[in-house]
Amino acid sequence: MLFAAIDDPEPVALWIFASPFEVTAASHGEYAAVVRQIIADYGVQAILVSSLIGHTLDVLTTGLPTDFIGHDYFPASRAPTSG
Repeated sequence: MLFAAIDDPEPVALWIFASPFEVTAASHGEYAAVVRQIIADYGVQAILVSSLIGHTLDVLTTGLPTDFIGHDYFPASRAPTSG
């Protein structure tokens, strides 16, 4: 969902992927296309990424100036599983 303002009750746009991804993915074609669409439709000139949870690494490779605010280090902060 894309909201114009944090307190808006309804999103300005909503995308449902035919091929969803779990939590975070390295790349996802549908997601990357939506990011490109948002950049074009809204004249985005820079990107701030505060979390990759629910996103893909595609958001970091748009070619636009991008800052990553490192406050959550998921999935690197997950405890290793025994095996």
